[in-house]
Amino acid sequence: MALEVKTWKLAPVEYTKYNDGGTLIPYYRFKVLTAPHDLLTLTGTMTAPALLTALVDTTLKEADYATYLPDLYATLFAANAKLFVRKYDPAVCARGTNHIFPELPVVPAEEGSYTCILSPNEVRLMNSKFYVVWSVELAAEIDIDVDVDVPLMDEVVTADSTPAPVQAPAPAPVTQSAVQTIELVELDDIESDKDETGSEASIPLRSGLTDRQIRERQRVEEARLRAKLAAFRAQRAMDRYIQKYGDLTDSDATEYTETDVESDDESD
Repeated sequence: MALEVKTWKLAPVEYTKYNDGGTLIPYYRFKVLTAPHDLLTLTGTMTAPALLTALVDTTLKEADYATYLPDLYATLFAANAKLFVRKYDPAVCARGTNHIFPELPVVPAEEGSYTCILSPNEVRLMNSKFYVVWSVELAAEIDIDVDVDVPLMDEVVTADSTPAPVQAPAPAPVTQSAVQTIELVELDDIESDKDETGSEASIPLRSGLTDRQIRERQRVEEARLRAKLAAFRAQRAMDRYIQKYGDLTDSDATEYTETDVESDDESD
C-alpha cells in the first residue's frame, strides 16, 4: 500500500478568550487538523525551558525541519488571506514564533536526556504575536547493538533514486523586536476559504519530494535517531563506570563494552 503523504491542514479560524488570572485575553485560534509529521527533539531535562531551547536552537535548525514552521504559516496565510491586511513572510513569522507546552511527561527524578515527540495542536495569534501549542510525549526507548553501522543521509542511494532537493539554510535567529506586528481585520469580514468540492483548502509542502523519497527519508531519520540513542546510552554507561571505578584502561573498556553496557540497559 502506498504511503500517504500528509500536508498541513487547519480548521477555520476561531475567535476566543482565555482567563489569565481573572483577565480575559482574546486571541485567534487555528487548530491543526493534520501535519506532515511530528518532530523529534532531544532535551537535557524534562522542563519547559530546556525543551524550548532544544526545539528552537537545535531541532528547527536541522535541514530536515528547516521548512516545518514556514510551511505551516504558508498554509495558514493561504487559507485565511482575508484575515490579514497585508502579506507576511512565513519564514519571518516562523523565526518570531513563541512556543507553549501545556503538559510535560512525568519522568524519573534522576538526571538524563530524553527524546520527545512534539505534535503541533494549534496556532494562536494573540497580542500581534504567534504562538504554537505543542503536545509532548516520550519516544519509546529502542535497544540496538551499539556497534551497528547506520548509514548517513548522503550514503543512502538506490538504483532509481533521484538527488534530493537542496534544503534552504536555516534562518538566523532574530530578536523579539524584529518580529513583525500583525495587523488584523474584523472577523465579520472573514469568509471561509473552500475549494470547488466545498472542503477546507490545504496546500502541499514546498519540498517537492516524491513518495519514494519521503519513505526513504523517514527510514533514514529513524535510523539516525536510533544511532543517537545508542550513542547516548553508551556514553551514560561509560560515565557511570568512571564515577564508580575511575578512568578506563583498554582492557577495562573492552570488558565493560561487552558486559556492563548490557546490565546498565537493564537497570534503565
